[in-house]
Amino acid sequence: ITYTKVMNTKQEKIIYVFDFDDTLVMSSSCIRIYDENDELVTCLTPSEYHYYEVESNHRVDYSEFDKEFYSIDPFKINKPVGNIFNEAIEKFGKENVYICSARVNPKPIQNVIEKLFGHSNINIAAVGYNGTNINSTAINAIRKKKYIRDLVLKEKPNVVYFYDDNDHNLREVHSLRKDEHVSSIASIRSIEVNNEYLRMLKDDEDCNQDNSR
Repeated sequence: ITYTKVMNTKQEKIIYVFDFDDTLVMSSSCIRIYDENDELVTCLTPSEYHYYEVESNHRVDYSEFDKEFYSIDPFKINKPVGNIFNEAIEKFGKENVYICSARVNPKPIQNVIEKLFGHSNINIAAVGYNGTNINSTAINAIRKKKYIRDLVLKEKPNVVYFYDDNDHNLREVHSLRKDEHVSSIASIRSIEVNNEYLRMLKDDEDCNQDNSR
């Protein structure tokens, strides 16, 4: 199933939340892994890092994701998701479209959105964990879940569409369907992004099971 149109009715309050790297845009930025001697072991894309097991004596360097890019050279739009992003802004306005990223600095995201999409003043949350904990992927997923939970409780939408390429993030956010405080307000629709292929998670899909692609 491919989702290329904004799904809505005018009577409902709809919110769209997009991940940034490898979802809304494709980036050449990489995560660097260093060994105990501070020698480079490997460079990973965000998607590759999701499935990489960091050894306990290795260091993870996210510094490329903190740079304030004033060039769009490392980025290109992921067209199917980018189209939905633009359509959502056109139909619902910027106030109902959000970016929730595992980066720790929102400024580079804003720069890229302005230059690639021509949109300014987009709601951007950079919720990434910047510590040395090797389980940062799980921590970031929990932070995204909390962000969307807080957003639902504050804005009280009828429907939230969440787009992400990371299984951990999708499972955590999808589990909000079991949160009675959230489910009494909004329906959570989680959409997995795998390059140009989009898949909506089923209502009863097991959020605690590791679904590898």
